[in-house]
Amino acid sequence: MGEVTQFPTNKIMEEKLQKMTEEMEELYTLLENLHKGLNELELKAAEMEATYNVEFKKLVDIVGVENISIGLLSYCTEAEDHMYGKKD
Repeated sequence: MGEVTQFPTNKIMEEKLQKMTEEMEELYTLLENLHKGLNELELKAAEMEATYNVEFKKLVDIVGVENISIGLLSYCTEAEDHMYGKKD
């Protein structure tokens, strides 16, 4: 006679689903924390960019945009405006 296949019982299936539920809860908690951290970093970067742009404009007013290094230009989100006269 052949081998008998054991079908999962309701209890085994429920236990498996319960374990998966717990794992998903951990994943969702981790994702929520990561999203929160990412949002905080984005806000901090936006604040720093705004401050950088203000300081950049002060330097442009003193030395002129043509005398600013490329490295400094690359981080100013308003550099193109200064370069092409769109900002005062």
